Amino acid sequence: MPQLRALFSHSSAILAINTKLLHALRARFAVPPAAPLPCIGDTILEAVEHMKAYAQYAVAYGSAIEVLDELTKKNTKFVRFLSDVAASNAKCDEQSLMSFLITPIQRVPRYILLLKELRKYTSKDQRDYANLTKAQSALEELAAFINETKRVAENANDLVKLSKQLEPKIKVRQPRVPTRCVTVLTCSVATNQPTRICYNRTAS
Repeated sequence: MPQLRALFSHSSAILAINTKLLHALRARFAVPPAAPLPCIGDTILEAVEHMKAYAQYAVAYGSAIEVLDELTKKNTKFVRFLSDVAASNAKCDEQSLMSFLITPIQRVPRYILLLKELRKYTSKDQRDYANLTKAQSALEELAAFINETKRVAENANDLVKLSKQLEPKIKVRQPRVPTRCVTVLTCSVATNQPTRICYNRTAS
């Protein structure tokens, strides 16, 4: 169903990235209680290398919201279904679909804030500090990449819409003089000025 694909575009890739990161962190923390706190900077840094799917999700997010808005306005069964799921499924925590759709958009900035806090409470002489710093820098570069990718995509969409509005419209007008002439009135996209061209035809 095209509408479902538009709603959850690239969601499977986002889920796979975070599931892998979650399993890696759980494995890293599976240590005896008396053991030193494990390092996680390298684990996060490795995960960042696979997070460019967030840029694709960000590009498609606007279309997803448009589809959701259209469905909620026109499809009462869909609205009732979302309400029932949010109320009955404890995992939803009574949150709306809109809340879930925006979560990946907020994820990378939240990772950056988390790493800033971790670095604040990590001594510079600890072995995890360098990797936490690298992971934070990598995430900041990723956030900039996501924003730039989204900006380019939005500009491209705006250009397509503008080009459709500026497509030249050709009208054929009958000649007012007794000559076999077809006058074509067209509009130049470059100059935005009307141009009249007369083509003489031979008598049949």
